[in-house]
Amino acid sequence: MIVSNKRRELGFTLSEMLMSIAMGSLVIAATMSASVALQKSFAAANDFFYTHMQQIRIIDYLSRDVKRSTVVITSADKQTVTCTNSQSDYQGWRSGCGAWRGKRRTPTVTVTSTGAVVNYGTTTSTASYSVSGNRLYERRTA
Repeated sequence: MIVSNKRRELGFTLSEMLMSIAMGSLVIAATMSASVALQKSFAAANDFFYTHMQQIRIIDYLSRDVKRSTVVITSADKQTVTCTNSQSDYQGWRSGCGAWRGKRRTPTVTVTSTGAVVNYGTTTSTASYSVSGNRLYERRTA
């Protein structure tokens, strides 16, 4: 009978361990790089959406003010639009957001020979929108 002194070795060699660590490091680096790129993409999409919503809001305000105005003046350089409103329906503006506040005005009705004349008053307000660089400014006066 032949007795063998060879033990069966279990485990990895040094070169196998170095190769597996190198491949694992490459996988982790690729995952981190993709994660950072995805986060930047999401941040850019979020900024675009926020800016787009602000533009829609400003266009809505400007459109509403132009529709309600009795006088609309545009500057020669097309950077400022000034709208004068008679405030015929409501009293006052809500500060900062351009929406009407308060209660509806009570009209005075005068009957003349040609028919009824409805007068809501003579109070006016002015909304001015101007562009400076990449910012849009809104200024209101009552």
